[in-house]
Amino acid sequence: MVLTRAEKDEFIDLIKDTLNTQLETQKSFNKLDSICEAVSRLEKSIDAMAGKYEARISSLENENKRLAAEIDQLEQYSRRNCIRIFGVEEQSDENVEEKVKSLFVEKLGVHIAEGQIDRCHRTGKKLFTQKR
Repeated sequence: MVLTRAEKDEFIDLIKDTLNTQLETQKSFNKLDSICEAVSRLEKSIDAMAGKYEARISSLENENKRLAAEIDQLEQYSRRNCIRIFGVEEQSDENVEEKVKSLFVEKLGVHIAEGQIDRCHRTGKKLFTQKR
C-alpha cells in the first residue's frame, strides 16, 4: 500500500502527538515520583521528631509524678511531729520551749527529754504589751 504525501504527513503528525503525549506523561510521573519521595522524607522526619517529643513528654510526666510524690512526702514529714497549742498566755522575754515543756508536765503529766523538741516558737503577732 502506497501512502500519499498528505497521508504520510498525517501519520507523522499522529506519531509526533503520541510521542509528545507519552513524554508529557513521563514528565508528570517523574514529578509525581519526586513529590512522593519528598513526602516520604517529610513523614520520616516528622515521625522522628514525634518520637523524640513523645519520649521527652513521657520523661517530663514521670518526673512530674515523682516530684509531686516527693513534695507530698516532704509535706507529710513536716507535719508528722507538729503540734499547735492555743490558749497559752504570752509573756515578755519568754522561753517558748521551756513554757511548752512545763505545760506538758503540769497539764498532761508528760516529761519531755532534752532534744525531743525540734523547734518551738510562737506564731502570729505579739499580743503582750511591753512595760515602759
